[in-house]
Amino acid sequence: MFRKISLFIITLLLFHSCMLKGKEVPKDKVIVRFWHPFSADSSLGKTLLGLIAEFNKKHPEWSIKAEGMGSYSVLKQKLIASIIAGNQPEMSLAYEAWIAKFYKADKLVHMDEMFSSTQEWEHLKRDLFKAFLASCMIDNKLISMPFNKSVPVLYYNKNIFSKNSIKRPPRTWEEFIRISKQLTKDNNNDGKPDFWGIISRANLTDFLNFLKQNKGEILDKKGENTLFNKKEGVQALKFFLSWKYIHSIADFYSGGNPYSYQNDFTAGRCAMIIGTCVSRFFMQKKLTFPLGTAPIFMHKKKAVLVYGTNIVLFNKATALQRKAGWEFIKWFTSPEITALWSKKTSYMPVRKSALKTKILQDEFRKDPELRSSIMQLEYAFLEPAFDSWAFGREYLSEAIDNVLIDTDIESAYDEFSNKKITLDQFEKIIEERASFHLNKAANKMKKWML
Repeated sequence: MFRKISLFIITLLLFHSCMLKGKEVPKDKVIVRFWHPFSADSSLGKTLLGLIAEFNKKHPEWSIKAEGMGSYSVLKQKLIASIIAGNQPEMSLAYEAWIAKFYKADKLVHMDEMFSSTQEWEHLKRDLFKAFLASCMIDNKLISMPFNKSVPVLYYNKNIFSKNSIKRPPRTWEEFIRISKQLTKDNNNDGKPDFWGIISRANLTDFLNFLKQNKGEILDKKGENTLFNKKEGVQALKFFLSWKYIHSIADFYSGGNPYSYQNDFTAGRCAMIIGTCVSRFFMQKKLTFPLGTAPIFMHKKKAVLVYGTNIVLFNKATALQRKAGWEFIKWFTSPEITALWSKKTSYMPVRKSALKTKILQDEFRKDPELRSSIMQLEYAFLEPAFDSWAFGREYLSEAIDNVLIDTDIESAYDEFSNKKITLDQFEKIIEERASFHLNKAANKMKKWML
């Protein structure tokens, strides 16, 4: 009897031991380093780390090890340096132009080869928003996946619009000018506006929106010639400059704190701003008025620029690291998780099916205008994914900054204000200086196109 009991106890212990081994966390986890631009102590960084922790908890055999670089520029520098040194991370966020360079150097996993079936790949192609899918494809191959994507939107102060009997935000360039004139005020009668129709960052991305809306192009299809300096680009830049110099409806920020325009808006110093959809995430706590969100105003065609980065897998990763990284990418871009990421950060959901999730349906009920902003993705466009643009865009950005402090325009503005030159003469000077700065950027960019 004692022998039978002993055997039973030993058998039970062995069974229990086997069960524990099946649930044990492996000592040698598969670690996947993941570089991103966010600071660990930022709101976006904390949200990302929280989601990664959730994934790691569900998959104890893997560990996605996030490493925040604090900014996109630092991320770019470190990625390039790490690739040269041969110690790049297994996974990283990157802009399309960087990705094109990494692809050309044969450093990336082709993600279309990671799917378990053709059906899975075909389903994803149908479900990703068209612009996002296009941003991930090179040579008809899926080289990356959309991650933190955004589009520009028009934010407006609903109270100010209501007080001025304006029923809806502007939809065209002409409506924008008219409404902005109505909203710009000189309340202390000193001859200078103290409340603006709009306060602007005056940056490259806004110019690119106006360029495309004016039926202009950035580069040719091969990335070998600049097109932004043609007449469509000059007209787009003139439209931008006209806010300040011709219509007196805008104040510009061309340096210093890049978020000053948001702070002025939340403080009630202007009626409108253009910002990314993610700006809503940062402004919400500061608002003292109902926030309006609308698609940005259009011109000859509808066009909005897609911002943000994609996620890539470097082929230096082992087979196990590739599997873990790929499973994380699929999980993060699944309908429920991309919807949750969108709710928590105001980034765009990357899949159409995410719009049907309860998470986003609840958000749309709270703020119906969010849906119209997302639907801008139907006519969204991408920045060029060429080596020439990866570095050359900095020259164009510099040109936009410089034209806003152009001494020739300032001098002509003084003459126009004092009625020493006509409006036609002043507009001609603006066009000449806009063309000068755009051509200067184009000439600098040529060395990257050779």
